[in-house]
Amino acid sequence: MIIHNLIVFKSIKADFKVPCHLASGNHDVGNIPNDSTLNYYRKIIGKDYFEFKNKGYSFIITNTQLWKIDVEKESQKHDDWFKETLKNQKNNPVIVIGHFPLFIELPKEEDHYFNLPITKRQELLNLFLKNNVKAYLSGHTHKTVINNYKNIQLVSGETTSKNFDDRHLGFRLWNITPDTLKHRFIALDSLSVP
Repeated sequence: MIIHNLIVFKSIKADFKVPCHLASGNHDVGNIPNDSTLNYYRKIIGKDYFEFKNKGYSFIITNTQLWKIDVEKESQKHDDWFKETLKNQKNNPVIVIGHFPLFIELPKEEDHYFNLPITKRQELLNLFLKNNVKAYLSGHTHKTVINNYKNIQLVSGETTSKNFDDRHLGFRLWNITPDTLKHRFIALDSLSVP
């Protein structure tokens, strides 16, 4: 399933007219990633964690599977890279992107399928506060989850495939200025296709 989905997506992505930055998730590298699934994703799609800059913001794309599950050699390498990358953003505001939300309702909620482990979650929230992170964007939940943690926006948006909360299929459109980060939902059925 993973192999087929990645190949199909790669063919669709080839027709995109805008930049496309991907955050790998459990359906891309597996619920329990390993050397084979990670190497396959990297071969077919590309890097599973990286950074880029746009409009004065630093964007850090993470592989949250490596925070959810301890993968020998890979998780520590990813964690070291993330901390160093975050530290090197200077004065840029930062947006972190990953597949798993940090939490769904409360920062100290119990660990479950839809969040990151509490020890990693707390470590990340502390790093975010110290390093000018303005937002953390995620998926995985297939429903809308919008939280705020000490003025950091935590948003898990709708999908274009299947929403479990009966919302329309769609996506979040973010408007970014030097001073503000605002987002709104765009329903796919509201778009006209030429």
